[in-house]
Amino acid sequence: MDGFEVIGIPYDEAEVLFKAMHGYPYFIIVDDDDEKKSFISNLTEGFDVGLVFEWIKGYARENEDFKKKLADFVIDLSKEC
Repeated sequence: MDGFEVIGIPYDEAEVLFKAMHGYPYFIIVDDDDEKKSFISNLTEGFDVGLVFEWIKGYARENEDFKKKLADFVIDLSKEC
C-alpha cells in the first residue's frame, strides 16, 4: 500500500480530533512554515469564539512575552477603531 502509513496520536489529541470528525464545532489554525503561509484555518458553525479569548487569557497569564505583545496589539487595535 503505497502512500499509506498508520500514525499514532496521543489520546488527549486524538479525542478532540475524533469529536471534530463527528460533528462537534471546532476551530483549527495550522502554522504551515513549509508553504510560507501564516496559517490555514477552519471554523465551523456553532463554534463559541469566546473560547479563543479564554485560551488567549490563559496563555497570556502563563507567558509574559506573549502578554506584552498582546497588550501592544490591543492598544494598536484600539487606535484603529
